[in-house]
Amino acid sequence: MFYRKHPFVVLMIAACFVTGCASFGFVEPDVSLVDLKFTDLTMFETSGLFTVRLTNENPEPLVIEGGVYNLYLGGWRIGKGLSDHRFEVPPLSTATDEVELHLSNLAIATQLRSIYESGVADYRIKAKVYVEAGYGRRRVTIENEGRFDFKTQEASPAE
Repeated sequence: MFYRKHPFVVLMIAACFVTGCASFGFVEPDVSLVDLKFTDLTMFETSGLFTVRLTNENPEPLVIEGGVYNLYLGGWRIGKGLSDHRFEVPPLSTATDEVELHLSNLAIATQLRSIYESGVADYRIKAKVYVEAGYGRRRVTIENEGRFDFKTQEASPAE
């Protein structure tokens, strides 16, 4: 019997097969900013709701068990949102989630002059989402960035 004479070879083949199958094909979701609505304004903080879109490029559904979303403007972190919503992103599809966001008015104020002068704002969203899929449960960090032109009222992805 081959496996009795060469157990090391059999073990190596099995290890390669198991690790290859475990890492096969998982594509991290993508995140994008869809909408931002302001709900409350105080001296130091503005609250709002923002909608994020998560894109699943996997042939398996992804269950999102919540996340932490940081919003940056001109390279400065201006706010953070937390979500404990559990929702599913169907295979090869997208889903949205509405997240309560708390913005620092002081951080925004530091950016207003350059935004006013240039007429554009570079933004970035960085998310840590907790994903459950056929591949197990994991925390995934994803980012997306773009530019908003106040003159044309259009958003575009970063170049």
